[in-house]
Amino acid sequence: MSEFKRLHPVAIIINALKVLKETLIPILILILLPSNGRGGWDFYDLIFAGVYFVISIISGAITWFKFKYQITPEEIRIRQGFFVKKKRYIRIERIQSIDITEGIIQRLFSLVQVNIETAGSSSGKAEGVLTAIKKEDAEVFQTLLKDAKKLQSFDNTSEGLLNEEKTLFQMPFSQLFLMAATSGGIGIVFSGALVLFSQFTEVIRFNRFFNEVEKLITVGIYMFIFVIFLALLLAYIISTILVFLKYANFTVKKSEDELIITRGLLEKRRLTIPIAKIQAIRVVENIIRQPFGFATVYVETASGSIENNENSKVMLFPIIKKQKIKQLIEPFEMDYVFDVPITHVPQRALKRYVFRLWIWLIPAIVIIVYFFRPYGYIALLLFPIFTFYAYLSFRTAGWNISGRQLTLTFQEFFAKNTYIVQKNKVQSMTTRQSIFQKKVQLGSITANSLTGLGASSGDVIDVDEKDVTIMKNWYKHSVKYSNQ
Repeated sequence: MSEFKRLHPVAIIINALKVLKETLIPILILILLPSNGRGGWDFYDLIFAGVYFVISIISGAITWFKFKYQITPEEIRIRQGFFVKKKRYIRIERIQSIDITEGIIQRLFSLVQVNIETAGSSSGKAEGVLTAIKKEDAEVFQTLLKDAKKLQSFDNTSEGLLNEEKTLFQMPFSQLFLMAATSGGIGIVFSGALVLFSQFTEVIRFNRFFNEVEKLITVGIYMFIFVIFLALLLAYIISTILVFLKYANFTVKKSEDELIITRGLLEKRRLTIPIAKIQAIRVVENIIRQPFGFATVYVETASGSIENNENSKVMLFPIIKKQKIKQLIEPFEMDYVFDVPITHVPQRALKRYVFRLWIWLIPAIVIIVYFFRPYGYIALLLFPIFTFYAYLSFRTAGWNISGRQLTLTFQEFFAKNTYIVQKNKVQSMTTRQSIFQKKVQLGSITANSLTGLGASSGDVIDVDEKDVTIMKNWYKHSVKYSNQ
């Protein structure tokens, strides 16, 4: 039995950065308010910022000092808390997965962060998070977990042997480049830049900048468009680089009844997913990739927590030809059927898809045009764009039942979603029918499965009334049905 240990002192910095991250925006807003009549920073603001930084370091140091852990063959023990002392005992056999992360700070000191997930955790948080420990200690966690599973395997099969990790998928550089180029992350980068811009408008004097922009516009509209194009291109390049860093070296391995996913260049992640905890599979085809037959495959699991929410919806294949999904997923030994024929919503549903969008879009466009003329007329472009989106939603919506599997297809944020779930994994099924739907014999259906962070669902609107009844009966009773 080992003695109680503290985390590596680097945890002080990590804890302090966590405090700063959680409160950064409110503090910046408070500092940047024009308290001195001129706006911007003054001497007292700098003192406040310095004191705040010192308090964060002290808080991180106290958290580190009062956090201890101990590893035994039977359990992991954690003691923490300053004013309220907590003692946590995690039985080895209850551990569902141990996920290892190597962040930039951890890698500088050859450390890792360990997230411990247990079966049946309902708090929305990981049972244990060790933010900075040596790699050797992390290997002890994994060895104990493997030994426990080996013992269970011996008890159940009298073999006592675990399979070695077998590589089932490794994303080549060409696919990584294609994924980064078509990720659509430019919106996130651009919105993040706008948020930062709004936070620092009181610090940086933009009058001169806007005067130069005004001069630029007077020089010519083409030059102004060129500048906007360069800004968008820069955001695109940044988003592409971020995807490269996050998903480089993406590999999927299988060990006994677990999937092990590793990825990342600067921050290395190792996710362990018990196959039995997989609740549903989701295939996403965004509007850029769909015409070329590419898709992203996710597995939605009953694991995950607030600290480790990535475990609830895990990317299994970042980008792949849709027709190859069936072939690649067979070695995973999961009972899912792909390439099933979809029964689409009836033609009479098209008017409802368009009307539901027009009912808010048209008033919004009218308001924008009226109050922001002449530039408000640009909002008229939204009409054909969103009408096309309504048509896409109509064309995508559909369903299939194949034995004990339900497949729902629907449009979500200009991306086609295919939601595949087994009957025993369906947590609940909801059917809806408004008085307007009843007049045209239509209804809507939602199937929910339970993940570590709540419900995951597939939702199809304006299905034929008879089809809603078929799906409802399939779920409520042992009805054998297939529309293949």
